[in-house]
Amino acid sequence: MIEQQDVPRTIMERYRNVTLCIDIMFVNKIPYFVTISRGIKFGTAETLTDRKHSTIMTAIKHVVALYSKRGFRVSDAHTDNEFEPMRADLMDAKVNLNVASNNEHVPKIERHIRTVKDRVRCMYNAVPFK
Repeated sequence: MIEQQDVPRTIMERYRNVTLCIDIMFVNKIPYFVTISRGIKFGTAETLTDRKHSTIMTAIKHVVALYSKRGFRVSDAHTDNEFEPMRADLMDAKVNLNVASNNEHVPKIERHIRTVKDRVRCMYNAVPFK
């Protein structure tokens, strides 16, 4: 039998700790910082001026602040090898970094990027003017 303490009282308690999948997407050589959360499947995208460490950390802080405003806590981040140098900064923000091995990618964010690009292409081609 399950004790009452083991069962979350609300959906919010179940999904309070968020795991993010993070990557950088390119559209016409313009970098975008893209995230999607595992539990609630909320995606974000932000234009990056460059791919410097400080610029990417600013984007990560924006996303963490966005979730915390709504009562969520970003506890883990799944990324590829590009984000390894940011491990110390993410530890300061209390985010556990999980990096995929060499020549590997995080499937959830790669699929999200493909979906975003496909939807943008569809919308672009459906516009009735040039």
